[in-house]
Amino acid sequence: MISSLGRIIIKNSIKSKPVNHFYGIRKSIVSQMELSNSSTSYYSLFSTDSSKTTSNKEEEEDNVKMNESSSSSTNEEKKETEKTTNEEAKLNQETETKETPEQIIKRLTTELKDSKDHMLRALAESENTRQIAQRDVKNARTYAVQSFAKQLLDVSDNLQRAIDCVPEDVKEHPEIDPHLDALYKGVSMTNTELRKVFNANGITEFGEVGDEFNPHKHEAMFQMPSDGTLKPNTIGQLLKSGYMFKDRVLRPAQCGTVIAAPSNTEKTE
Repeated sequence: MISSLGRIIIKNSIKSKPVNHFYGIRKSIVSQMELSNSSTSYYSLFSTDSSKTTSNKEEEEDNVKMNESSSSSTNEEKKETEKTTNEEAKLNQETETKETPEQIIKRLTTELKDSKDHMLRALAESENTRQIAQRDVKNARTYAVQSFAKQLLDVSDNLQRAIDCVPEDVKEHPEIDPHLDALYKGVSMTNTELRKVFNANGITEFGEVGDEFNPHKHEAMFQMPSDGTLKPNTIGQLLKSGYMFKDRVLRPAQCGTVIAAPSNTEKTE
């Protein structure tokens, strides 16, 4: 069939040109018909290809949807199975943990005993801590001047040495040397007042010749044989007096201890 475009071309050619050109017009019409047929065939091919691609896409989408639905269903099944297993485990645990009244009473009794024990231990620990703190505070107040008192002992020793250096003649007859007698009296009065201060603050002197040797209170500097008047393991000579500060040894007494005299057999040997 001749298309509308061919008809228009024929009409125009008839009007403008003579009849002898009919064959040329025919060739042009045939070429136009061939072009139109080829274009329709190409369009049909393109339409078939596009329909195929669209159908493939639809099939892929359907497959994806089916996979998603299957995966969601499997997930739901897994959740349901996990839920059922958890419920069964809880039920089994509850059945296993059920206790008889005797067991409950025994358990509560042990818990009460343990709680009482913990409470008593905590109270005892707090009481011990309080007593230790109280004792530390008391010791700090009582022995706060211990180091200061220990430093004053050397002063007392020097005053006593100055008194001992004065000759006995001057002590008995002051008119021999009035200046030395005045110095002696002043030093003696100072030493006496210092001893009073010591006694008022709990510092007492100890250590005399003939006292029994005590290693906790005396410091043995040397040993000396007994002359018969002193017993062994006693103080034979006092070098420096010791002092006590309340119930503590402020300074041990330095002395020489007496040992037993060697027998006649030992001497001959």
